[in-house]
Amino acid sequence: MDKNTRRGLLSSVDAFGKPKWTPATFDDLASASPEPTPGESGKEAPSGGQQPAGVTASQAEATPEAQLGAAPASAGGVASGYAPASQTAWPPRAPSAMLTEGESAEGLEPLGPEAGSRGAAARKGKDGAWVVIPNVAKARVRWNWRAVAVTAALVSLVALVALAARVVFLYFVTGPDILIPSWSNDTWHRWQIAYLSQQIGFHRGFLRLWDLKGMEYYWGLIHPLLLVGLFAVTRSVDIMILRWVTIVAGVLNVVFFYLVGARFWNKSVGLAAALLAALNPIVIFNDPSGMAEPLSFVFLLAAIYFFPRRSVLSGVLFAVASMARAEAWLFSIGLIAAAMLSREPSHRKIALGLGWGIPILAYMKYLLDRTGNALYPIYWNFLANAAGRWEFRTELTNYQIQARPVLAAVFIICLLAAVWVLWKRPRPYLLYLLGFGTTAFIAGFIGLTHYLKSYEPWFWLTRFFVFPYMFAGLLVAVFALGWLPSKLRAWGRFGVGWLLVIPVLLAMQLTWTPILHDVDVGYTSRTLISGLRDQGEFVGQAYTGGTVLIPEGNPQFTYALGRYSGIDGASLLGQMYGPTFYFEGGDPFEHWDVVGPQMWDWFERDNIILLVMNAGDRRFETMIQEHPERFESVGVVPHSGMLVYRVSTAP
Repeated sequence: MDKNTRRGLLSSVDAFGKPKWTPATFDDLASASPEPTPGESGKEAPSGGQQPAGVTASQAEATPEAQLGAAPASAGGVASGYAPASQTAWPPRAPSAMLTEGESAEGLEPLGPEAGSRGAAARKGKDGAWVVIPNVAKARVRWNWRAVAVTAALVSLVALVALAARVVFLYFVTGPDILIPSWSNDTWHRWQIAYLSQQIGFHRGFLRLWDLKGMEYYWGLIHPLLLVGLFAVTRSVDIMILRWVTIVAGVLNVVFFYLVGARFWNKSVGLAAALLAALNPIVIFNDPSGMAEPLSFVFLLAAIYFFPRRSVLSGVLFAVASMARAEAWLFSIGLIAAAMLSREPSHRKIALGLGWGIPILAYMKYLLDRTGNALYPIYWNFLANAAGRWEFRTELTNYQIQARPVLAAVFIICLLAAVWVLWKRPRPYLLYLLGFGTTAFIAGFIGLTHYLKSYEPWFWLTRFFVFPYMFAGLLVAVFALGWLPSKLRAWGRFGVGWLLVIPVLLAMQLTWTPILHDVDVGYTSRTLISGLRDQGEFVGQAYTGGTVLIPEGNPQFTYALGRYSGIDGASLLGQMYGPTFYFEGGDPFEHWDVVGPQMWDWFERDNIILLVMNAGDRRFETMIQEHPERFESVGVVPHSGMLVYRVSTAP
C-alpha cells in the first residue's frame, strides 16, 4: 500500500483503528449484479481488473481499480494486494458522505470479488471520474502508535491537572479536618448508610441497606455498595474514602470531557473543555465533598462515549448511573429514548435497550422487594422535595422570589435548546441533550417546585450546578475551537480560538472569593474531624457493653462512634425505631400510660445500656422523671448538647 493510500485509510479511523463513522458495507454488491448507472443501461458492470464500461482508455487511470492500484494476478487470475496508486486525490470520502440517507446504491460499481473482500466499491461522480468508497471496517490498518501516544499523553495531562488542583485544594487550602463545602451534611448521611449496611444490613439480607433514619434506599444502591467495598479493601471507615471517591470521579469526568470533545470535534476542543472543567473553582470546590453526583455523571458520560460502538456496555452504564442518583434515572430514560431516534442500525439500538433494560428491571424488582415501590428513589425525591413534603418554610423569602424568574428563564432556554437539538440531531446530540437537559432539570426543579423554599443565595456554588458549569465550558470550547476557526479560515490555524478560551478560564478564577469565604467562615454549620474524635472517645470510655441508643438525625455523631469509640456498629440503634414514632393513637404523651411501658419494653428487648439523648428530648426526660433510679448520668458529649446516661433495664 502506497503512502497516500495508507494516509487516506488512516484518516477515517481513530487511534485504536476503529472507524470514526459507521462504514457502509458493499460486499453484497460485489456478489450481486449491480444496477446500471444512468445512461449506461444494458452494459455489463466491471469486475476484477476489467475497465468499466463506458470509460475511455484515457480515463482508465481514473477507474476504481486504478485508484486502488493494479496488482499481479493471483492463481485464480484475480488481482490481490495493492500497488502504487494513480494520481487520484486522496483521502477518499467516507461512505456517509457519498451514500446519504435514503440514497440507493444505483451508480455504485463493485471492484470484483477480491476488491469486494477488501471492502471497496466505486461510484462515478458528476464529472465522470470514479470515486472510491472504502469499507474501512474491512481494511487492514495497523495501529497508529503515534496517535495512540498523543491521545494517552493528552488524557494523562488533563487527568494530572485535574487531580493536582483537587489535591491542593483539599490538603493545602482547606485541610482534611474540615468537610468542605460546609453545607455537605449529606456526605455524613451517605457514610452512615454505607457503614451501617456493612455492619448490620448485609448480615440480615442480600444487599440489605441500613440507616438510622429510614433513608437507606433514597439515593440509590451504587454509592453505598461501592463504599462498602472500599471499606472492606482498605479496612478503614474513614470519611476521606468518600472524599477520594468523588475526587477520582471528578477527574474521570474531566477525562471524559476530553474524550468526547476529541471524538465529536477535535483534540483542541477536547483539551479546552477538559481544562475549563479541571480548573473551574466551583468544580474544584465541590469534587472533594464526598457526594454522589460526580459518580453518576461519570457513568452517563461514559455511556455516551461508548455508544454506538459498544451499545451493550453503554446501556449497562446508563443503568448503573440510574442506580447512583435518582435524577440520573430520568436522564438515562431520556437519553436512551433519544438514541432510538438515531440513524444507527437497529441491532445497536436493541443492544442499547437490552443493556439498560435488564439491569434496570432487576433493580426495580430489588426495590420492590425491599421497599414495596419499584420506583422508590424517584417517588420519594418528587414527594419529599418537589411536592414540598419535607419543606419547613411556609412562605417564600424575598431572595427566593427574586431567584424564581431567573431560574425559570434558564429552564425555558435550556428546554428549547434541548428540543432543537433533538430535532436536528447533530452528531454529538446525546451529549448536548445531557447538558441542556441537566441544566433545565436543575433550574426547573429548584425554581418551579416547592423546593424553591429551600433555595439559598449561595446555591450557585453548590453541587447542583457543577455539571451545568462544566457543560458551559464545553460550549465555549466548541464555539472557540470548533466553529470559530472554520469561519476565520487562516486565522483559525494560528490558535485564535485559544484567545477566547484563556480569558474565560481566567475570568472563572474570580469565583475563588466566595469559595474562600465558605472555607474561612462557612455559609452553614461545619463539623471538625478533631471534634468528632473527642466525642467518639468520650462515649467509648463510658461504654461497657450492650446497645447504644443515639439520635437518628446526627450522622456526624454516628461517624464519631464508628470511627473513634471502638464500639461495634451493630451495637448502635437509632431513636427513630422507638414506639413514639409508630404510635397511632394520637399524641403519645397524652397516652403515656400506654406508650411508657412500650418504651421500657423496647429498652429491655434491645438491651439498651447506654443512652445518648439531645437535651430537652421529652421522651427520655419523662422516663428519667418516672424512674430516676434507673439512669446514671455520665456527662455531656464534647462540642455538643447531647447528654449521656447509663441505663438499668432491670426494674
